[in-house]
Amino acid sequence: LDEPDAAELARDAARAAAAALRMPMGFVTVVLDDVQRALGAHGGDAVLADGGTIPMELSFCRFAVHDGIPFVV
Repeated sequence: LDEPDAAELARDAARAAAAALRMPMGFVTVVLDDVQRALGAHGGDAVLADGGTIPMELSFCRFAVHDGIPFVV
């Protein structure tokens, strides 16, 4: 998760997803046991900038991981 090449690939993926979906921001994140960590970001605020984390109780992605189905916001 901490490899420089991985961060660049994640940023590229976030940028490509945002462009494909015509959205102002995109994120590649990983849901860990107690936090959600941004591997790459495009747009958005500094909280989920590359390497940023948020507590699991604030994570939208935890629902998709828990339920095993897409979670649309």
